[in-house]
Amino acid sequence: MKNTLTLSRRSFIRKMGWASAGITAVSLTGCSLPPLPYRGNPTASEAVFWLSLRETGEVEFISPRTEMGQGIAAGLRLVVAEGLGIDPDIITYIHPRSDRSFPVKATVGSESVMHYAPIISSLAHTMRGALLKRISEQEGREVVDFRIHGTEIEIEKVRKPLAVYLTPPLFVDENDIADVPFNIEQTNRYLGKRYVEPEIKDVVKASSPVFVDDVYLPKMLVARKLPPAFSEMTIEELGQHLPDYLKKEVELVLEEKTFFLVSERRAAIEKAMEKLGVLDQSSEAEGTSTDYLAGKLSNLEHSLVDEGSVKARDYDLDLEFQVSAAAHAPMEPRAAVAKYEAEKVEIWTANQDITLTRKYMVKALEMDEDEILIHQMRMGGGFGGKVFSEIETEAARLSRRFGRPVKLQWTREDEFRYGYHRPPSRHRIRASLDADGKIEKWVHGFKSGHVIFSSAFLPTWIQSFTDLVSDKGVARGAVPAYRFKNASIEFEDVRFPLPTGPWRGLGALPNNWAIETAINTLADKTGQDPVEFRLKHIPSEHQRLADVTSRVASMAGWDKKQENSKIAYGIACGIYKEMSYSATIAKVEKISDGGFKILKLWTVHDCGFVLHPEGVTAQIEGNLMWCIGSVFYEKLNWGSDRVYTENFDDYIWAGFADVPSMDIEMMGFENAPTGAGETAIVSGTAAITHAISKLTGAVVTKLPIAS
Repeated sequence: MKNTLTLSRRSFIRKMGWASAGITAVSLTGCSLPPLPYRGNPTASEAVFWLSLRETGEVEFISPRTEMGQGIAAGLRLVVAEGLGIDPDIITYIHPRSDRSFPVKATVGSESVMHYAPIISSLAHTMRGALLKRISEQEGREVVDFRIHGTEIEIEKVRKPLAVYLTPPLFVDENDIADVPFNIEQTNRYLGKRYVEPEIKDVVKASSPVFVDDVYLPKMLVARKLPPAFSEMTIEELGQHLPDYLKKEVELVLEEKTFFLVSERRAAIEKAMEKLGVLDQSSEAEGTSTDYLAGKLSNLEHSLVDEGSVKARDYDLDLEFQVSAAAHAPMEPRAAVAKYEAEKVEIWTANQDITLTRKYMVKALEMDEDEILIHQMRMGGGFGGKVFSEIETEAARLSRRFGRPVKLQWTREDEFRYGYHRPPSRHRIRASLDADGKIEKWVHGFKSGHVIFSSAFLPTWIQSFTDLVSDKGVARGAVPAYRFKNASIEFEDVRFPLPTGPWRGLGALPNNWAIETAINTLADKTGQDPVEFRLKHIPSEHQRLADVTSRVASMAGWDKKQENSKIAYGIACGIYKEMSYSATIAKVEKISDGGFKILKLWTVHDCGFVLHPEGVTAQIEGNLMWCIGSVFYEKLNWGSDRVYTENFDDYIWAGFADVPSMDIEMMGFENAPTGAGETAIVSGTAAITHAISKLTGAVVTKLPIAS
């Protein structure tokens, strides 16, 4: 289908008079634009600083991407190893550092392999050639091959220290980078093979600092922030709630209208929080977030598709869908360590965009970029929730105030209180079939909260422009892969009183779930096979989608499936970010207590060339578990004043007891890499609810189903 949404966020910035999304501040009729994320793709001039051979013989790779559990540290290490022809374990892998790299795009959008792996591969191959050239020059003869063993190099069966050839250190000039084709034919020793990166041992054994909480500096203080409700009080009023023995250990400070507790001991802070009643903030909800999505779902602000005529007296299908708000719920609550010394600040953090973080700190702290050094640590989950955070700036202010390093941490409750969340959404889909049983008219209207134009870091005046310029994050996945003669797809961005923002896949999960559920409902109502129904609507340009759909049906034995009142099968498919393809079949059992048990999931996945199949398999498994949680559990309770969900006792996700048998297959390796990311969400959720609908006789129209 033709997508008529042509005004991108970058176009919006340009149209509003800003040169690019990287501008840090601009005045517009008295309004100040906050720092915006850097959106440039990697270039050769940037890449040459990521890889070098040091005088010691060390192969040093400074990663431009954040490792947050998606396996990019293993994948990019394999790319370097393949290009240089060396054992990946001897590569010194350095997580992003603000002083060792140019600005880079946030680690979001499943873009790391697609945009970064090819240029890193070319860089590594070029460096191998440069090393051969230097060896030949120093040996005074042509050398055509070598092997590296640790810090030694083997040339014609003779080993020498690699350092002999690395004075000065070896870098590659940007103009010399060869354009090496990056595809399955380049796979030789490492790419496409099983690999466990060395740092995993540190993660499991906690043998060296890996996460922010592992960082301990001499004379370091620990700190916690108090909720906004306390900002109306004075330090004296707060201090009345603390016994004298705690006042000796814990200091209450006010920074930028926010109160913090600071101490040398974490246990003392926890006790002070308890005395202040911070952990008991319960109250009755004043309403649900879906109230903000009320009203008609037609003639909305933004048109994605407007083709033909969709007028009809009656539709063969008319369904409304609701998807609850959801939290990122990373296993690691965010934290930052700051060390302010000699008019400079050093930060240890774990977020998805240290480039944006430094921009924000420059503005907030009134410092120069070269006065701020940020170390990116391994992240215990981000899912879009750690693209933007003020915690680094807050830690820096406290360190500057006390003249000592400060570790500022969030608790699980803080993650729910202060973080931004996935907005809820509401959909209405209407459709009509022609005499041949094909979809003739398709009408989809929906509302949701801001995603790219996140209220977490953009002021209201910028969000008001979404009346004219749509939020592409809200729209992700809303244009079906199927071809309809007449179609109308439109939506509206809604500002919520509490912050919403990027969440895994942005709008892809709710939008694809509503679409695929409507497709299944049309097929079932008219007695058509859901697989065949899909295939006859998939156009030729999406042959890869047809391929994964046909393949998953074959894997699951769709034509021979046996269903009854207790066992049913569901199917769905989709395209993620118009690049990666997924199809899933779910086998679900209705159990005695009226609930449901997923017996098996079959998924076929095509994201092009895969660097590390085992890692991508794990990513798909995680996606499918997330789909299960979306169907049965994940719901954030919030009202007009605050989030009421505070911990994992009332925010439930899929756990080990929910894990079904999974049969996962990847295909399409001959194509360029497009990123695994959240691809499986476009099919997993709707496949599960399709099977449930068959067992209940009623279409599932709310997520989670308990809502």
